[in-house]
Amino acid sequence: MLRPNPAIYPCILVWLGCLACSQSFGGTKAATSTPPAHSIQQSATQQGNACIRCHREQALGFDQSSMAHSMALPQKEPDGVVQVPGTTIRMFSNAKGSWQSIESRGHTQTYRVAYVIGADTHAKGYIVSLDNHLFQSPVVFYRQRAAYGLAPGYENETEPDFTRPVRPGCLFCYSGSYSAIPGTANEYAAKSFSHLSIGCTGSCHACL
Repeated sequence: MLRPNPAIYPCILVWLGCLACSQSFGGTKAATSTPPAHSIQQSATQQGNACIRCHREQALGFDQSSMAHSMALPQKEPDGVVQVPGTTIRMFSNAKGSWQSIESRGHTQTYRVAYVIGADTHAKGYIVSLDNHLFQSPVVFYRQRAAYGLAPGYENETEPDFTRPVRPGCLFCYSGSYSAIPGTANEYAAKSFSHLSIGCTGSCHACL
């Protein structure tokens, strides 16, 4: 698999991860991305069963917060199109999942959305997984506009693509816990996340 240069593209916004690579050399091809095969607890309340026994009101209240929904599995994401000169990115969902396809220079590549990052209060971004390597989608759904647009950092890209690696530093504040492979830029264990969203345990602190 072709992998992006680890030195390019810093994490531009904290809630935006970084994602997806693989090239098509003709026609239309679906990327070999698959939905997460492991069980993930998405709710902060689900994560913090040990906490909720003693702090039910606080745990249930936190479950309604943005942090409790900072990262999630995709649902039926909105359909939409983003166009820049020479490139068209389409977002759509079906019974098999949520997808994003990019058409450029006569080639089309389709990626399955693996994760959604951001609580959708203002915007949400997207991550795809290719052979356990995580990459950022070049588009974001902006809640106020109810429409897609280019993700921050892609505005001046002449050929936006799924080539920005999602590094652990991009995930630290927005996932409950993750399993990064040491010595790699954006490779994670097959069970990449034990908890998706921020909760009582994980990156920031742990209940003892």
